[in-house]
Amino acid sequence: VGIDTATLPVLLPAAPPYPELLLALSADRHTIMALEPLTGKPAWQHRLSAPSLGRPVIVDRKAYVATYDGYVHEIETALGFVLGHFELGQHLTVGGVRQEGTPLLYFPGDSDYVYVLDMAARKCVAILHTGHPSGSLRSEPIVVNRMDPLPRSEAGADAAPSYLILTQTSGLSHMKLRAFRLPIDNPDAPPEPPEPRIRGWSWFRPYHDGERLAFATDAGMVGLFGINQLRNEDTPLFPELPPPPEERKPRASAPEAHLIRGQVVHVVENDFWILADGKLERQHFDPFRQQMIPVWETPLVLGSPVHAAQVDESEKTLFVVTQDLNRQIYLATAVAAEDGIIKWQRQLGLECACDPLVLGREIVTVDRGGGLSIIDSSKNADLVGMRPDMVRQPELRGASQRYRPALPGGALTVNVLPGPDGTSVYEVACPAAGGRLTVRRYPADSAPDQPDIWERSIEEQIQLAGTPAIVGPNLLLPLADGTIRRVPLLAGHSEGGPNWRAARVDENARGHIVAVGPDDFLTTDGSRGLTHWRWPATVPMFQTVPENRIPTVELPARIVSAPVILPSPKGDSEWQVCVALADGTLARLRGLDLKLEQPLLPPGGQITAGPFGRGPYVGCVVDRRRLVWLDPKAGTHWEYRTPGEAIVGEPQLVGGLVVVADLSGRFIGLDPATGTPAGLGYTLKTSAAPAAAPAAFGTDAAFVPLTDGTVFVLALRHLRDPLAILWTLGP
Repeated sequence: VGIDTATLPVLLPAAPPYPELLLALSADRHTIMALEPLTGKPAWQHRLSAPSLGRPVIVDRKAYVATYDGYVHEIETALGFVLGHFELGQHLTVGGVRQEGTPLLYFPGDSDYVYVLDMAARKCVAILHTGHPSGSLRSEPIVVNRMDPLPRSEAGADAAPSYLILTQTSGLSHMKLRAFRLPIDNPDAPPEPPEPRIRGWSWFRPYHDGERLAFATDAGMVGLFGINQLRNEDTPLFPELPPPPEERKPRASAPEAHLIRGQVVHVVENDFWILADGKLERQHFDPFRQQMIPVWETPLVLGSPVHAAQVDESEKTLFVVTQDLNRQIYLATAVAAEDGIIKWQRQLGLECACDPLVLGREIVTVDRGGGLSIIDSSKNADLVGMRPDMVRQPELRGASQRYRPALPGGALTVNVLPGPDGTSVYEVACPAAGGRLTVRRYPADSAPDQPDIWERSIEEQIQLAGTPAIVGPNLLLPLADGTIRRVPLLAGHSEGGPNWRAARVDENARGHIVAVGPDDFLTTDGSRGLTHWRWPATVPMFQTVPENRIPTVELPARIVSAPVILPSPKGDSEWQVCVALADGTLARLRGLDLKLEQPLLPPGGQITAGPFGRGPYVGCVVDRRRLVWLDPKAGTHWEYRTPGEAIVGEPQLVGGLVVVADLSGRFIGLDPATGTPAGLGYTLKTSAAPAAAPAAFGTDAAFVPLTDGTVFVLALRHLRDPLAILWTLGP
């Protein structure tokens, strides 16, 4: 549906002979579609004239859909027939609302006017001049519709007025409510006084019934307003909560607080479930003391809401979708309304922290919250949608606790390392500011009696300052204090090692560790130095003796990324290392003594990704848009420059092609030997972009994570045949 679609699907109840349907909007494809709830199969779909950014208004099996170009489309919902449209003449950025008991619909324009449409007469019967600024509306309007049981002659003309309420911004830090009397007799009638203001902006349509209106703002404020009842002398809207102290008296140049979306999740009489400042609380409104009283002992920390909340039919379970405040992940949470107990919580979407790794027939990815996902490429037979059995939610089999994908600790430093045995992957994660280190191992094709995920935590204050490596049975970590820490992968205490950082570099310099054998590894020193170390697994503590360290080799310029180990071009057991330098060159060194090979390989420009080994080749990305590909054995190279935006990640070999993706959504397949394109490529037709380099998905497809948290699979034949069609998979 696209990243700009913020409204929930509308449930259309069954009306024999027509089944129950879900009505969904896609802002990306300008489409409205009806889906079967159990299968997701489209019953019908219709392409709109422009994106629809508001919720459809459903009246008697008809949908009235506002689009950005100023049209309101009338669509029959059973079979999807388009019955016609209204042309209002200005952008429509929110949805409309119906006045119950009448044929009237109210659709606000982006600025100044609200249009009144008569469904029966099929024409615009009135235009209310509200004067609201462009972009100021926070939601579709609210209609408070009241009918006085007494005849109009006895009750009086003004005894039971209905109101149209607009929620709109008032400057950059406040919002206000404006009530207009219905019916509209005077197009220029002013709003009913007063116009209540509250600090912050709302992001969801307020809760409202015939007696009150409630919402929460991104400044942590709760607005609770009563609505004028029949034959009383209240103003149309009046506050039921006294203003907080900071609202009674303006603050003098107070620094701006961090803004977090707020939401009224559910209301039952005087009980309110409110999500504000990232915390969900159940509060009871005491009308006599005019205050909210917490019911739960402690609130639930869930994060910032991202779309409307939902409740089950019994009103005993609340469902909220939030963005974590400290981690770049999205969570769907089911909460018991009575006591605030979390029934279940599920992470949504896949926002890759690094390029996916291929492990046999499976794809292993790690998201920015530290969650580990494994996708099985052997279960893509029908290719019509990402079925639940394709994404494995790994478990610690035989244990009572299910595997939880995300890790605590706020922003994380995450690394994914292939195991030295070639059949496993390790995730290494710790808080970016320092804290507990978590190591997870995932083996390919684990036996039924073995756990999917092996996990170990190190309860120490560890802060990574570069790329770790697995050397023999140990994990070596470059720490922010300039030392190397050795952590046994299976069991045992961690051990301090030598200093990796050169004395002359600053404390923010990054270091990298690369394994070259069961006891040998290389380190960069944050500057131009590259050192070969030997630390046998049987030696408990590192000893500074001549045979442990070969003198550091000083390269012509600063090392800018982790070195890559390449096989020897002579076919012997001696290895060689390729290093990217700040002057835009690639240096090659050979053997235990790190002998510098000549000549240097000069890609030219700034190396922004790599180097990385791909079979017998080594590649790097230069100036974000040029892929330079080298054959160290033959001494030849080619380069490819993308016509789009920056190249994403480190391109991989997929089905015999070098598959290159850029931020504009363009894909191209290149011959690894010559750099010749296999076809014209393909451009992704969506507002999302690739978030990581495509990886091999089976034998004839590429797995591509996108920036909106979804994944699609690209058949390689579409890179060879420019007229082929891309097929996509959901999240």
